[in-house]
Amino acid sequence: MTEIVIERKNKSRLEKPHSFVLGALFKIFVAIGTWYFSVALLEAYEFGDQAIYRRLYDHLIGVDIGYYQESITTSADPAFGLLMWLGSNFTTLSHTYFISIFNVLFVVLIVEYLIRNRATLSISLFLTNYYLIVLLTGAERLKFAFMAAFAAALTAGRIRSLIYLAISTAFHIQMLILYGAFATGWLTAGMGGLARNAEGQ
Repeated sequence: MTEIVIERKNKSRLEKPHSFVLGALFKIFVAIGTWYFSVALLEAYEFGDQAIYRRLYDHLIGVDIGYYQESITTSADPAFGLLMWLGSNFTTLSHTYFISIFNVLFVVLIVEYLIRNRATLSISLFLTNYYLIVLLTGAERLKFAFMAAFAAALTAGRIRSLIYLAISTAFHIQMLILYGAFATGWLTAGMGGLARNAEGQ
């Protein structure tokens, strides 16, 4: 019996490096594919919300962030305006390449989340979902908000998670609605459990 347990442990140790390498290669493949797809997609997207965000990015050089963000995008989410200002003032990247970097991070972050939660079958559904195209293009503020939210889910430690959640809300204030719904669900489930325990006693 002891020999069987030792054999299983040794087998799992051998499998872990193998699965880690495969996972890393897969994420590299996804990152490269996302980069080229994002650049092609953003260059072809000339109108709509993307045109507004591109205009904001190009007009933020040496100007007041809040005024231009609100006048061009009719939004005042502070983290988004700050990030666009940093990109336009401290990099030589165009809006397409600047956003494509974060598109790669966004996709890889969610793939990592699905892998950690053993939902690998959902990766194909995520990568082929139409709404992913929306998040990679027109829904920029929402994309950054979700990035911070998934970073919170992947981060160990309550304080760090709360910091990421605060950053997420700073990118898109409407994330408070989502977090409020989650909090309501947790409270309802907790109260239901207390009620069942009371009945059992």
